[in-house]
Amino acid sequence: MELRQLEYFTAVNKFKNYTKAAEYLHVSQPTVSIAVQKLEEELGVQLLERDNKNIALTAPGRVFLQEAEKILTAAERLLKIMDDLRPSAKKHLKVAFPSTIGSWLWKELLYRFPAAHPDIEPEIEEHGTAEIIRLLKAQEIEIGYGVIGLADDEEIEHEVIRRGRMKLIVPAAHPFASLAAVPIEKLAGQQLIMYAKGTTYTEKLLLSKLAEKKIAPKLLYVREQSSVFDMVAQECGLAAVLDDRVSAIRDNPRLVSLPFADPIVFDTGLIWSKNKFLSAAARKFKDFIISCKEQDRK
Repeated sequence: MELRQLEYFTAVNKFKNYTKAAEYLHVSQPTVSIAVQKLEEELGVQLLERDNKNIALTAPGRVFLQEAEKILTAAERLLKIMDDLRPSAKKHLKVAFPSTIGSWLWKELLYRFPAAHPDIEPEIEEHGTAEIIRLLKAQEIEIGYGVIGLADDEEIEHEVIRRGRMKLIVPAAHPFASLAAVPIEKLAGQQLIMYAKGTTYTEKLLLSKLAEKKIAPKLLYVREQSSVFDMVAQECGLAAVLDDRVSAIRDNPRLVSLPFADPIVFDTGLIWSKNKFLSAAARKFKDFIISCKEQDRK
């Protein structure tokens, strides 16, 4: 039995189709079919039931699949460990974070972290926390930074780094702009502009606070985050943000950022997959960001 046969078998089960499995594996369809057939012959049991339209696991096939996936996962983990131990000029690390809460990370990732660890080359992606969690589970990234309130998942571990306070951005000419802080009750009847309905923690957190106060604002959703800031600047409404330090807000004289009178707080931090191998590069990045947290406390 070879690992290749296990890979072919699990792919056939995943796609329920030999042709699609072959395309996914970048081999020919007969190669996959023959490999699975030889596997069954070697084991002396039928793993798959086939007809003209469907492919299904037999009872022995279900048991075999469960154990095969464990073996493939262990083999993948072993390869990662060996790759991590292999000497090389550069170690690659893919990191993801939402720009709306992680703007402070740009300087750390582009300057301070490379200066401290010149052997590690970070690749940075911008995603929302929910997408980062999906990428972690799919092992497409090793570590991310996001809203801890969205990381309540049995497969995810986290480390709180910073506590944030939601802000309200308003046009500079708006009556609210002269306030030191905005009572949430004042949002009643106001036009609120939000990004990507049902996908952001900003929406989830603010709407829950409004519901507690039985406040019903007018909601307008747009597809691009940059459109939110631009529309507020053009006096089309107001918007809540988790971080007002992004340049699109900070450097726009037509926008004013205000705290809520009763602070709306949240935690952000590092997130990574539980029980999955973290490379030395990821561990060094994790320790580096935690050290930033310690420096903030001083």
